[in-house]
Amino acid sequence: MKKKREWTLFDKALLGVIPFTLLLAIVLLFVTKNENSELKSLIIGAVTSLVLNFWHIKLTFNVTEKNVEKLKLFTILSYVIRYAIYALVILLATFLSDFNPMYIIFGICEYPLIMVILSLTSLKGEQNA
Repeated sequence: MKKKREWTLFDKALLGVIPFTLLLAIVLLFVTKNENSELKSLIIGAVTSLVLNFWHIKLTFNVTEKNVEKLKLFTILSYVIRYAIYALVILLATFLSDFNPMYIIFGICEYPLIMVILSLTSLKGEQNA
């Protein structure tokens, strides 16, 4: 019989960003009442962050299992590539009139924000146990 896989903090954060983004998008939809450039920008930023962070986590685990010596180089390259892609997305949003760069930046920051909140709550839960 297969053992059930435990939910990691990364999985919880990944699943936490989706409802948070949807809730924020609904609030923005009612508050802005315009052509929804903020809504599109928030979703673009959140999806970019989710994809790049998921990619980073999965590849880091693969490198750790195969060759630990290359982990330092991989981590540095991974961060350089991720932040270059973030910068490219923000730069494109700046020059395209349909997007708002501030909302893209907020969408990108959602995943780390959820990760910090989940980390703090899991630490608090471990201290109480």
